[in-house]
Amino acid sequence: MRWPGCRSCNDFWLSARIYTLNQREAFIPLYTTFRDFPGDPEEPFRLQLEYRDANVIQFGNKIDLGDLNLSKTDIDNGNSIVLPKSRDIRITLLPVASDKEDKPEYFGFAKTLFAGEFVRTGEPVQFFVRQDAVEEQQFFRKGLESRQLQGIYLQPDPPQVLSPLSFFAELVEGKELEQATVMQRLATQIDVDFKGMTLMGKPGERTQFGCSNRIRHTLAPDNSSLTFATSGDLINHWLCVLSFEIQRDCQSISTS
Repeated sequence: MRWPGCRSCNDFWLSARIYTLNQREAFIPLYTTFRDFPGDPEEPFRLQLEYRDANVIQFGNKIDLGDLNLSKTDIDNGNSIVLPKSRDIRITLLPVASDKEDKPEYFGFAKTLFAGEFVRTGEPVQFFVRQDAVEEQQFFRKGLESRQLQGIYLQPDPPQVLSPLSFFAELVEGKELEQATVMQRLATQIDVDFKGMTLMGKPGERTQFGCSNRIRHTLAPDNSSLTFATSGDLINHWLCVLSFEIQRDCQSISTS
């Protein structure tokens, strides 16, 4: 591997990022490192990839990156690029050139901040890789069986009785909203958040929903939320809810 016309590049900068469903950033940084080019500019550099099983990755942990068991020293001194299995990974490569003492303006004056230092980089090259795990041990997190399978029978909301003696006092204090609705009771029971007729995951958790076609509903394109047509579709019959947590970088998956 060489950048065409880049004979003055001493090494290159590699950045590995993992795909996520985070709406702010599609890829989370895994690590960055440098690799040296061979001394002969005509000799190509072969980038070797090594895949490892890793259930949970601790992003930003420079000691071992969680189950990946990879320290910063291992990353910089290793012969291969170690990547976790069962993830969509984007690798970015940028050529790095040292300054010319006699011609400081040769590569221009723009620099990139890396590890507290400014380096001169060229045009980036990106590619995407993935390798599925053959067998994942301890994929599901152990939890209460009573939370994994639940049978829920929801009754209609009781009619709200307004007392003329206390109506205005409760209105001022906001007590007229204290009565739990069908969606609030359902969301509390399966430990998720809700808004209107929509169930969604709690902040900081990645939640995936599914639902039987016997209940009128709409799923978000990424299955991150579940919206029911009416509350009448949820009452006066049994709802069987399956909930599982997996050992993954983002941890909560629910199906109903």
